[in-house]
Amino acid sequence: MALKVILNEFFYVSFCLIAKVIFMKLGQKKRSCTTILPDDVTLEILLRLDPKSLMRFKCVCKSWKSIINHSCFINMHLKHQVPYTVFVNHRCPREIFSFGRSRNFDKISNIIRIPVANVKSIEGSDRGILCLTGDNNAIYLWNPAINQVKKIPSPPFSNSDEGFRLGFGYNPMTNDFTVVGVGGPTVRAISSTPFSVVDYLFTSNNEVAIYSLRRNSWKRSQMPHIFNSSDVITMSDQIWLSPVVSGCIHWMLYYGRHDWSQSQHGIVSFDMNTEEFKLFDIPEQVEKCWIENIGKSSESLALFTFVAFTPSNFPIVGIWVMKEYGISTSWIKQQAIEFPGSSIIKCPFTQYLHFGDRGFASDSLLLSSANGLYIWHIHPENEDERIKCFCPTMNWLSCFPDYVESIFQIN
Repeated sequence: MALKVILNEFFYVSFCLIAKVIFMKLGQKKRSCTTILPDDVTLEILLRLDPKSLMRFKCVCKSWKSIINHSCFINMHLKHQVPYTVFVNHRCPREIFSFGRSRNFDKISNIIRIPVANVKSIEGSDRGILCLTGDNNAIYLWNPAINQVKKIPSPPFSNSDEGFRLGFGYNPMTNDFTVVGVGGPTVRAISSTPFSVVDYLFTSNNEVAIYSLRRNSWKRSQMPHIFNSSDVITMSDQIWLSPVVSGCIHWMLYYGRHDWSQSQHGIVSFDMNTEEFKLFDIPEQVEKCWIENIGKSSESLALFTFVAFTPSNFPIVGIWVMKEYGISTSWIKQQAIEFPGSSIIKCPFTQYLHFGDRGFASDSLLLSSANGLYIWHIHPENEDERIKCFCPTMNWLSCFPDYVESIFQIN
């Protein structure tokens, strides 16, 4: 943590020097818009403006435009933004809801209209950019804060009839956004499997396509051998979230042999810098639970589990965190929350969970149930404040990774 603070201070001081150089190079006459305030004060004000205002203020003078377009400023500005949690309204697929974490959770903080028709899902969210999929496997990148949308080329899979999974993230090493697609056949499961549909995604030699926003093009690759056995089938559409942690995109999957023996959960990671795939094991204690979601907590990879039948007959929600990234033995149970039988939440289990760090803090859960969307406070000031309902009519929502407004441009 101390190293992170030192690095943040270093980048801040470095960029202040860069800003001063920009101001100086443009000359005193061309920076009349900033002569009233010192350069460092001007920089601090710009960092705290919302994205739409910054887009307008680029027209004020050349020095402001140069500062706002600088990659260091864009990343520093991101740190000043309040995180949101984003949901898709399945009853109206072109609408998404965002809930601001700094608010009191009394109502929806924003409803955003997706500027693309026939959107099927949001595949990922990183640095204020959402990755959307639509009809005919169309893929879009969208920055809602500055209303920029870009349709990217279709992934170059040789068989367009096969299924594929997408992941999306930002690579800070290259200052580039990446979309990765993993192709493979999707088939109806045989009777011995616990699912109606299985796929062969993430198995060796399957097609992989990697898109770079900076190059606006895809390149082909192949899925390496990451399983212990070659006789493996997978079921990867149980959980569609693909959170980004430590520069890697992650997918949750269920895999086993063709007779579905020795089946288990796993997490596949894709390193956007090295372009390598890895498989993380799930602890045996977690395998005994129903895994409802994958996400992150305090920048660590996290799993959200549910146990419906317990000795006390009260369902339990668990939060597991990988303390040392990439070390499968470092999973620990961070929280275990028991729901009393008198709970007003009318569902034996929640559909989706989200665990936040700011606003929701480390003592609250976001729950989507059969009769609405709730905040469950783990350590409330009084018992009457433990449960709070957002909206009782919102009973069919999908939860996605955090969304933060940004000025990253995609066009």
